[in-house]
Amino acid sequence: MASTNLTTTPEHQPNNSHANLNWATNLRWEKSIRSHVEKLIKKQKSDELAELLAFQGCRGKGSVIKAERISFLQSLKNLLTIHGNEQHRCFPVLESLLSKPADKIKSSPQQQSLSELIEDLLVIPVTSWLDLKIADTVVEAGLFLCCSRELSSEQCLAFYQRLVAYHTLIEQTDGMIESDRLSSLDSLLLKAESRYLLGIALEHLAGTGSLRRNGLSSYAEELDALTDNDGTPHATLLSELPLWMASFQRGNLAGRWAEKNWLNRKTQERWEDLLQRTASLTSSQGQLALANGTAQFWPGTLADSLLKLNEKKRPNWMRQTLQSIGSTSTTSSKSKRSEANEDLTAATQSDWGKLASLRCNWYPGSDHLTIVYGSSIPRIEFSTLGLPLLNGLWNTELKIEGQICELQSEWNSLCWYNDEAGDYIELRNETEHAIIDRQIFLSRNDQVALLSDSVTTKTNATVQISWKLPLEKAWKGKQDTQTRSWKLRQQKRDIRLMPLAIPEDVVHRADGKLECTDEAITLEQTGRQNVCMPLWLDWSPTRRGKACDWSQLTITEAREVLPSPVAFAARCRVANSQWLFLRNLEFNGTPRAVMGLNTDAETVIAEVNSLAQAEKLVEVQYEEEE
Repeated sequence: MASTNLTTTPEHQPNNSHANLNWATNLRWEKSIRSHVEKLIKKQKSDELAELLAFQGCRGKGSVIKAERISFLQSLKNLLTIHGNEQHRCFPVLESLLSKPADKIKSSPQQQSLSELIEDLLVIPVTSWLDLKIADTVVEAGLFLCCSRELSSEQCLAFYQRLVAYHTLIEQTDGMIESDRLSSLDSLLLKAESRYLLGIALEHLAGTGSLRRNGLSSYAEELDALTDNDGTPHATLLSELPLWMASFQRGNLAGRWAEKNWLNRKTQERWEDLLQRTASLTSSQGQLALANGTAQFWPGTLADSLLKLNEKKRPNWMRQTLQSIGSTSTTSSKSKRSEANEDLTAATQSDWGKLASLRCNWYPGSDHLTIVYGSSIPRIEFSTLGLPLLNGLWNTELKIEGQICELQSEWNSLCWYNDEAGDYIELRNETEHAIIDRQIFLSRNDQVALLSDSVTTKTNATVQISWKLPLEKAWKGKQDTQTRSWKLRQQKRDIRLMPLAIPEDVVHRADGKLECTDEAITLEQTGRQNVCMPLWLDWSPTRRGKACDWSQLTITEAREVLPSPVAFAARCRVANSQWLFLRNLEFNGTPRAVMGLNTDAETVIAEVNSLAQAEKLVEVQYEEEE
C-alpha cells in the first residue's frame, strides 16, 4: 500500500505557497462550500482556508465547555497509558494542553510550546495500519477537534491533511482487518470512534457524513455484541471496560460539539442499562470489580457517564453510585431508603456474560461479591463492611484416589436466585470423573454468606477437594483456641469463618482443615464418593465477639438415617441467630427430614427462628428430567 507522506517541515517547505495547497485541489469538497474553497485555493488564502477547516465546535470560555474539553483530553491521555502506548508521540501534546488554560497555550515559555509539539507530530508519516497503533487515529482526530483553532494556519492545514490520509487508509483497508484478531477496545476504536471523529473533523469533505454514520452504527453494533439484553457486560470486557466506555463518552461529546446525531433511542436505552449494570459491578471503594490494570480510570469514567444522562430526578441507584465513587455532584447528602424491589436491581447476573454480582443494596459500603466464571479458575472479588476481603483467583483442586482431576475450561451457571432475603448463584464444573456444584449465597439483611462446593462421583473412591481463596493482605487471621473457627480482623472489624463440614471442637477427629494466612484462606475436605464442603461467613457488628457453634445434623428418609455421601446438613449459630444448610448429594424423589423441616428440595438455606422453625431463605428444586 502506498504511504501518504507528511514529512514536510517548515524549514524545508518551498517558498511557493501555491504548492502548499496543491493537496486541497484534489479533494472532493462538500457541494455547499466547493466553490468557496476553490476560490481560496486559487487566491492562496491559506489563513482563510485554515479558519474554515478548523473545528469550530469546541470553543468558548464558559466553565461547561472548558470542563468538557478537559474531560475529553484527559480521556485521550488515559488511552495512551495502556501497555504499548506509554511513549506515544501525542502524550506530550496532551500534557501540554492539560497543563495550562487554552488561551495561554501559545505564550507559555516554561516548556516546549504546543506549536513545537504539533510540529514534531506532523513529521511522522501516515503509512499503513501495520505501522500504526489503532489508537493513533482516535487520539489525533480528538486533538484536532480540541486544538485546531489554536494552531497556525500552516499547522492547521497540515494537520487536516494528515487526517485526510487517515481517512484514505480507512477506505482502503475497510474489511481487511478481522475483528476477531482485535481486542474489544481496539475493535471499538477502529470500527466506531475513529470513523465518527474523522467524520466530524473532516465534515467539509464529501462522503464524511457516511463515514460518521458508519461510526455510529458500529458503536451500536459493538454495544450490542458485548452486553447482554439487560446491559450486563461480558466478563471478558471488564479489564478494558473503563477505556471502552470512555470511547462512548468522547463520541457523545464530539457529537454535541458538532451538533450531530448521537445514539438512537434503542441504543441509548442499552447504554443506560449498561451504566446501571456496571454500577452494580462497582465495589464499595468505587472501583470496577476485577478491572485490573484499568481500574484507576473507573471512578471518573462512570461519574462522567452518569452525570451526562441529564436526568432531572436521579434514581436512588445513581445517587448512591455517585456517592460511592466520590462524585461531588450528587443531588443531596441525604438519601431516602430505597424500596425493596429497587434494591433487587443492585445485583446482576448473566449466563451469557459469565459473571454474577451479588449485592445487598446500592448504598456505599454495601456487601458485594462479584464472580467471573468463564474459565477453569473463577475470579472473585468480595467486599464486606466497606472493606475489600477477597480479590483474585479462586483456586480449586480436586483429587480422586490421590490423582488430580483436571477441571473443565469453564464453569456454567445452573441457578440464579435474587429476592429480598439475598442473592444466590449455583455453578457447575463437570469433569470426566466428577461433578462440582458451587453454591454462593449473600444475605441482604443478616451480614452472612455461604460458599460451598459439592462433589459427586459415581465410584466409591476417596475424594479430596481444596480451595485457596485470595485474601486481601490487610486482614489478619486468628484461630479460635477452643474451636476450628477463624477470625479475620481489620480496623476493629471482624469476620468469622466456620467450616460446617468439620467438627467444631478441636478434640474431635476431622476430615478437613481451615487455615488463614496473609495471602489466602485455605479450606480442605476429604470423604468418599460424594463430599460437601461449606464455609459460613459472619461479619455482623452486633454479633461481634459473641459465642458461635455449629454441628452436622441427622437427615432421615422414611425414618432411616442417611449416610454422608447421600446428603449433608448442618446448623450454625452466632449469638441469638441461627441458620440451617441442607444439600442433598443423591436423591430418589422421596422427601427428607432435618431439624423439623420436610423437603424434597435439592438445597435449602434457612434461618431458624426463636421457635426452632426453619424459615427458608433459599430453596433450590431438582431439575425435572425430560
